[in-house]
Amino acid sequence: MLINGTLQWESMFKVNAKSHKYQVDVTKLDKKNIKVLKDEGVEVRHGKDMKNPQPDKGYFVTARSYYQPAVMDATKKPWPSDKKIGNGSKIVVSSDTYPYTDPSTGEPKRGVGLSAVMITDFIEFNGSENKGDELPVVEGGYSLSSEEIPFDYDDDDDDEDDF
Repeated sequence: MLINGTLQWESMFKVNAKSHKYQVDVTKLDKKNIKVLKDEGVEVRHGKDMKNPQPDKGYFVTARSYYQPAVMDATKKPWPSDKKIGNGSKIVVSSDTYPYTDPSTGEPKRGVGLSAVMITDFIEFNGSENKGDELPVVEGGYSLSSEEIPFDYDDDDDDEDDF
């Protein structure tokens, strides 16, 4: 089963600390993808209905696996683990569904597996979206450039007298 959507909160190169699995939220699902998932018995959620509402997610599922998924670009070239993928990147997820029991309700449900992910439109992750541009410079405030080095600094390469 292939699911097209928008990536959010990916943990594809290291295990998610909370779920102890590799995972990715596949968000902004369209009607076609919602139908495919519901036909498989998967509960598709909306971000506005979350405990901490995130309406921008739209309809979404979280795909998970105990095994690291294959991650690739649109030409199927393996994705380097050090090239961080940002929220908003467009993806296609190769998946299956699996039965599980909801730990909070004890009800049987179907989860979305995570076999492979293709990045079709890449947005690079650059840390926080908020880079502090809106913060003013504080005249007279602490500055790292005014900090003195608390010892004699020997910048020559001759290490004879360093000890």
